[in-house]
Amino acid sequence: MSVLKFVSILFFINLHICTFLANTCAWNNCPKWNNSLINIHFIPHSHTDQGFVKKSDDYYVGKISGYGNYDIGGVQYIINNVIAELLKDPSRRFSFCETGFLKQWWDNHKDAERQKLVQLVETGQLELIGGGWVQPDEAASHYVDLIDQYTLGLDNSITTTQFYDSYEPPNGFCFDVNCVYPQNDPIVDNPEIESYNLDTKLAMFMTSINEILQTQRHNHVLILMGKDYAYIGANLWYENIDKLIYHLNQKSNITAFYSTPSCYNQARTEQLNSFNYTWPEKSDDFFPLAQRAWWVPGTQDNTSYWTGFYTSKPAMKGLTRKSSALLQLTRQMSSLALLQTANQLSQITLFEKAMGISQHHDAVTNSNNFSVTVYNSYGQNLNTLIRIPLYQSNNIEISLLDRNGNPVSYQIMDVFSNTGQINNMNMASKEVVFMADVKPLGFKTYFVSVSSGNNVKNVVKEKVDLANNSISNGLIQLDFDSQGLLSTYHDLITNKTFPLKQEILYYHGYNDSFDRNGNPVSYQIMDVFSNTGQINNMNMASKEVVFMADVKPLGFNTYFVSVSSGNNVKNVVEEKVDLASNSISNGLIQLDFDSQGLLSTYHDLITNKTFPLKQEILYYHGQFNNYFKPNGNKNLYFNDWDCAQQPYIESNDYSKT
Repeated sequence: MSVLKFVSILFFINLHICTFLANTCAWNNCPKWNNSLINIHFIPHSHTDQGFVKKSDDYYVGKISGYGNYDIGGVQYIINNVIAELLKDPSRRFSFCETGFLKQWWDNHKDAERQKLVQLVETGQLELIGGGWVQPDEAASHYVDLIDQYTLGLDNSITTTQFYDSYEPPNGFCFDVNCVYPQNDPIVDNPEIESYNLDTKLAMFMTSINEILQTQRHNHVLILMGKDYAYIGANLWYENIDKLIYHLNQKSNITAFYSTPSCYNQARTEQLNSFNYTWPEKSDDFFPLAQRAWWVPGTQDNTSYWTGFYTSKPAMKGLTRKSSALLQLTRQMSSLALLQTANQLSQITLFEKAMGISQHHDAVTNSNNFSVTVYNSYGQNLNTLIRIPLYQSNNIEISLLDRNGNPVSYQIMDVFSNTGQINNMNMASKEVVFMADVKPLGFKTYFVSVSSGNNVKNVVKEKVDLANNSISNGLIQLDFDSQGLLSTYHDLITNKTFPLKQEILYYHGYNDSFDRNGNPVSYQIMDVFSNTGQINNMNMASKEVVFMADVKPLGFNTYFVSVSSGNNVKNVVEEKVDLASNSISNGLIQLDFDSQGLLSTYHDLITNKTFPLKQEILYYHGQFNNYFKPNGNKNLYFNDWDCAQQPYIESNDYSKT
């Protein structure tokens, strides 16, 4: 079935079914609540990343790839098992997001199984959230790419909120094959069984409920019962939630039930509107988000911030933008060429699906594993050494896997460094070296992970005795010294030996300051912003050369820069700017900058109003080998930033902005 036809079916299910089957949509088939009681909305769900440390297809089929705790998945089994459990009890609910996975499931099942899914959507037991091809990132993505991936998956209305703690259940209430035990023991409510724990479990659960109630202005409590790739063991979840709901409903001040995000939002809004509650408005950015480091078991840290994904792995971010532009061009050209055949359209659809996955919140953010892709542009096999800088080599283990999850042999070697020639304080002292064998015009991807201690499996590390290191092909032999430099050449045919000395030398180049036509270009020499209390880099330049470049559409300009001592460089056109009175204006507004070049004042020239501004650059230290999560150090380099002292945004009050 084509993506377009499948999406059309989802469109019918999600948006038009109310027209023909009145009162059967999820939001018209909600459970009954009582605003005078504590209402507990249990929302079963599964956070099924469509690509994180494994490929999307591997997560769907459940392929084991050697990633330890992250080697989970099997989305096809999750959907199958959830459908079976929902059909057992019409009160049960489930929420699912990724249309890309649902499309794969639909294509691989017969009409009888498809009809069961349609039936569950019609009755409101299965709610499709968002409707996008993936759960996208909304900070690093471009709006065009977001629209495309929602169009591919067919977006519906989205309910957004910042949850109380995370998208996982309260501590002690995870019920799946990959949950941690005994912390998450199943609920035993039969007092004749020795492991009876109902009273303890209910007390733990009510402690969590009371904590949540203290942070909100209504008595509808959202309890997310799910986690990454949860409900492979769907029966475990539903049997235990059934017990929780039954025993909680025996209390006089509680009503508990299965629910969905739409029903929870409807109930909360209804209650708040009943006493004319005015929603607070938040007009600035939600980022950087401060959050307790719940991913670290037992942590009490409240000073973790999510910001690094704005800049991590810029090459991937740039590739995503360029691919997006190419996709738009391809669509336009195909329309002008009237390309309509199934094969022609399928090629564009394949491109759209790849772009859709790239918008995932672990893709364009690059918060996934580090990978190296080697491309062979030659017409013959490529067998070459790949070198990866290693900036920290003490007390770490490295896992290097190919695309099939097989370990790859590697060596950790010293990097050649001659401080008398190359003075770079940021040079890595070690490097990871391995052999890549790539077919002609093909590519291979290798996945690298670095971890502290010895908790990484599938490590194949080779050690070489550099003091006796030689290579030979039977005709000649090359010897290397203790520094890894070539020292001796042996001709094995003539039995002659030649001593060698290997050095790496360099010199400074010279050129004139011209554009491509030899014309001098105006420039400014400006101070570089530097706050040594925040940014400690001994190699940072104190000045920078700034000039304007004017480039035609789809064109380029080349400029030639030379630096020389004294005044022996001709054709210099230097402009000086008085920063003390530096302003720019477009006739509508005027921006003033202080003597440091930082924005200081904003003038509205239409209303004649002036607003003082303060510009700062802040940062924190990242967590070791965790590409975008901070290390939780409380000694952060912030000044008077409220977010450092108020790490939580009260989610339920900011759902409507």
